[in-house]
Amino acid sequence: FIVTVVKTFMVMLPEKTREKVSFVSSIADLCEETGVTQSALPESMLGQTDLEVLKGASVLELGAGKSSVHRHTVAAGDTVKWSFRVLEHNVGFELRFAAEESSSPASPSSGAGAGYSLRKTDKVAEDMGEFTAEQAGALEFMFDNTFSYMRGKTIVVSCLSS
Repeated sequence: FIVTVVKTFMVMLPEKTREKVSFVSSIADLCEETGVTQSALPESMLGQTDLEVLKGASVLELGAGKSSVHRHTVAAGDTVKWSFRVLEHNVGFELRFAAEESSSPASPSSGAGAGYSLRKTDKVAEDMGEFTAEQAGALEFMFDNTFSYMRGKTIVVSCLSS
């Protein structure tokens, strides 16, 4: 779809302008097209969230009518900065924490090994946050595309632990 829009847009431009315009889909493509190294690009051009997404990012393909869970293991005391971005449209999203089996509860209202919801949104294109684990377990990023019968979604997920 986007390729069709770009091609249509390019045809409408005057020829002299068309020679000066280039569309790229990544920072690497931008550097290749311009001959500039990534370190030479101004940080304002990259944006803080773009830098974070590039480090340790995973790409998930979520089919039409499907749901998927992306797990990120954490140790007790770890702080995780996370973000995700749906490249086109939106998805349902829930972030859960599932504690490892232990003698201490995962949260004040749940038992050992239980999980609890940290955030839930019906339809969202991007989100970010930070979570500090009081005990070992896993963050579960639950993406829901069951409402979409025709469109699959591509989701970029980034989790940085410290």
